Amino acid sequence: MRDENPLLVNGDGLSILSSAEIVDSQGLTIATGSAILNPSTTAHNPTTFTLPKNLFFKANLLDHPQFSRRLKISTPFGATLSAETFSVSATPVLPNQINSQFAGGGYDGSKNTLNIKNGGLFINGANFLGLKTVRLEDANSTVFDTINFNPHLPPPGLAVSADGTILSLSKIFLNQKTERVQWANSNGNANRRVRLISGADQNSTSGLIITSN
Repeated sequence: MRDENPLLVNGDGLSILSSAEIVDSQGLTIATGSAILNPSTTAHNPTTFTLPKNLFFKANLLDHPQFSRRLKISTPFGATLSAETFSVSATPVLPNQINSQFAGGGYDGSKNTLNIKNGGLFINGANFLGLKTVRLEDANSTVFDTINFNPHLPPPGLAVSADGTILSLSKIFLNQKTERVQWANSNGNANRRVRLISGADQNSTSGLIITSN
């Protein structure tokens, strides 16, 4: 939860830090320029330090809901990787205005209506590369379908943009299961929504829309 919790690091020879970087499981850079140079830390001593929350640059590109990230620490004497992998995510962010939350060929913002005969649905926001679950719900939190997925390797018809700001559900995807088709028919009532859940179980819910098929 990079937006809520600091990162506590334990080790040896940590008195002088040149940089700290979140890398992939093989130690490769994920986003150029994301490393923290000469990081300002708290409780800094030779064996432990804490990196404050929201410290990493281009953090939205570092997110992954699975244990596939490592911390790379560099000093004037060399670099090392964390022994364990970990996940990185943040609270999914959605715009305040419902017409800004949704787009796509099937969504009519003037009527706040999704018609999956016309196309799919785009959800706009941030921090979507750290998602692990999408739930199609109604206003009473009744779940029609739960989709557990990896944003970096999603199933056909479900996709997350490279910067984690757009989640797209295609027309074919929304028609693939009876439960999704049922969600896509609200009988003229604005009582359907989408819940987004991060790898650390932080979640956000969209505004309510009318759906039809």
